[in-house]
Amino acid sequence: MSQLHVHYRRVRLPLNQFATSHSPNKGRGRGRGRGRQRDRDTDNSLGDVAVDLVVDGICGIELDAAPSDLATELMDWAETCDANVISIDLPSGMNGDTGEYYDPSKIITPRWIVALGLPVGGLRSTECEARFLADIGIPAAAFENAGIDGYSVQTFGDKYVIPITLTNSNEQ
Repeated sequence: MSQLHVHYRRVRLPLNQFATSHSPNKGRGRGRGRGRQRDRDTDNSLGDVAVDLVVDGICGIELDAAPSDLATELMDWAETCDANVISIDLPSGMNGDTGEYYDPSKIITPRWIVALGLPVGGLRSTECEARFLADIGIPAAAFENAGIDGYSVQTFGDKYVIPITLTNSNEQ
């Protein structure tokens, strides 16, 4: 179990051993603590770890690839752990182009979704409490020239995260 202190709050991060043991940087020290062994659980399962928030990036940014067996196992755990879920870009198990789930019995049901840069097409069909767009440095002119149908997105101004509003023509 890795631990962090964020704004003077104790945070516990349960890490799946598969995800950490297959890192391209395994064995290489980075930053402070170079060469030190990281303290990490050796158990490969998340079991009954109590969590308040699940950050869903399980399937990565693939828009049209069905989840692997490991991804499906992690998705099942996320759905049964009784925590709030925030999905990055789109919920795992969803086709980013169509908004349809590959297998409706294997889905992530997020409370929130944060899109990085631009929202993907399938995001319109996702049921969630709120959708947000995070600023990753795309110039405002790109938003104006893109002509993204189905969304109303304001410019970031001095904010790093802004709400995404669905336009009436695409609400479901």
